[in-house]
Amino acid sequence: MRTALQSVQIEHLGGRKPNELSGGQQQRVALARTLVVEPGCLLLDEPLANLDAKLRRDMRHEIRRLCKDNKLTGVYVTHDRQEALSMADRVAILKDGKIRQIGTPLEIYRHPADAFIANFIGETNFVPGKVVSVENGLTAVETAFGILKSDTAAGWKVGDAVQLSMRPETLSLKNDGEQCVNVLNVTLKQTTYLGEIADHIAAGKDGSELKFYELNPISEMRNGVACELKVRPQDVVVLPPGKEE
Repeated sequence: MRTALQSVQIEHLGGRKPNELSGGQQQRVALARTLVVEPGCLLLDEPLANLDAKLRRDMRHEIRRLCKDNKLTGVYVTHDRQEALSMADRVAILKDGKIRQIGTPLEIYRHPADAFIANFIGETNFVPGKVVSVENGLTAVETAFGILKSDTAAGWKVGDAVQLSMRPETLSLKNDGEQCVNVLNVTLKQTTYLGEIADHIAAGKDGSELKFYELNPISEMRNGVACELKVRPQDVVVLPPGKEE
């Protein structure tokens, strides 16, 4: 048992009673009890649900370290996308008891298979459109924001109805004179300053809204100001049309 306590870094608490332990310490005890039996596979069903944000981050790193150090396969069930992305080597997205996509955290986040996964695993903008050309490795889609090109698409034909997924962090302000493949003309509607980022909502000519983030904002943007956004072709994901079912 002492070895198990050492593995979760609480060997100095071995003499304490359960009601004398903090929430994080109790979680470490639960992990130590599991390690004592030397399991081949560790199943964790939302083990951090009742912890505060900082403790959750600390315990995520601790659980991943324990699995690696003890050569354990860990099956971790969670609704928290940050937990899934930060801890997993492979992620499976389930909906109504069916697996919708399996892949690495990077694959799941950057190349979701459908609108449900794109929205479930992180914030995104959905923009409906129609494929107008497929050439030179780029799929061009006509949207309310103009023609947008993607180099992540495959198998689409001219005339296909689609929807584009663009995550807020992939959209940024275009500099004057900058040459970009994809440019979106918008008007700023709302800004929420969060310190390290500013969370913007902008609208196109038809009123369609987009959310985008500004990293390390150094000046305040005023509502009603017209601006140009840019997005790289590799950040424009072409998905089938329809709802997030």
